[in-house]
Amino acid sequence: MTLAENGRVALERMNGGIPRLILLDLMMPEMDGFALVAALQKESRWSDIPVIVITARDLNSEDRARLNSGVQSVLVKETFRPADLVEHIRRLASSKPQVGSEMESAS
Repeated sequence: MTLAENGRVALERMNGGIPRLILLDLMMPEMDGFALVAALQKESRWSDIPVIVITARDLNSEDRARLNSGVQSVLVKETFRPADLVEHIRRLASSKPQVGSEMESAS
């Protein structure tokens, strides 16, 4: 597992290896999660990486539309259980071919 303190650092690290999964907090300094998702969708080698958003932010319809094409799940910090996250990861791992050799997260 590799951690990145913001979206810009996550993109830099992805040039060294494509992750199998990204756990993403939307509220990051320098480059937020929305910008990271947009960057992932612009790059063909990154557009199929499963992204799970974990956020405390209350997403409105515009926020959800911005994330719609690039995110598999949105989990709200106050309402999800750790077991929910584990189940989402298991489902994604069993339904998608492996893209890379490491799990990455941006937080």
